[in-house]
Amino acid sequence: MEDHLLSEIYHLLERETHLSLRELVELKKTEMGIKSNRQLSMLMGIDQTRLDRMLDGDTQKVDLFSIVKLDEFLGIGISKLVQLYVSSLKPEF
Repeated sequence: MEDHLLSEIYHLLERETHLSLRELVELKKTEMGIKSNRQLSMLMGIDQTRLDRMLDGDTQKVDLFSIVKLDEFLGIGISKLVQLYVSSLKPEF
């Protein structure tokens, strides 16, 4: 299972046309008429700083609650969300 997940992550990294986690969230925000990350964080019940760090790939550690809330917003499935999140991490992580 772990090898399959790593393969999927590398596949995402190889694709040039995939959307980043931030881009996907921005599209969904626009679709739902949400104007700011502050508004989104309030709706999701996630601290805005934590949300921004997740979307920018600035943090290695994310709590399960935040992943579940973000998946509820995006509706893409936790597995796909985790793949996007890992592919968006900064290289130093």
